[in-house]
Amino acid sequence: MVKAQASGTVGNLSQHDPAMATPPTYVSQQDIEVALRSVAQLIEAYGDKYWPIFERLEQELEARQSRAERLRAALDGYDA
Repeated sequence: MVKAQASGTVGNLSQHDPAMATPPTYVSQQDIEVALRSVAQLIEAYGDKYWPIFERLEQELEARQSRAERLRAALDGYDA
């Protein structure tokens, strides 16, 4: 009989592994750009099953750029 684990582990992943326990608190624009290139390589090598990830990364990058541009425009207009 197999006992269920209540320790918060999944498979062989330990709850004591700091890399697995704490997700990053900030993802930079550069992180997204690197991920986009990586996913593009995956799509090229393995097909379109990774396409939704590529699109999601693109959307996040565009949203961040749009926010930065809108903020800059608002601040430029405020200084005038």
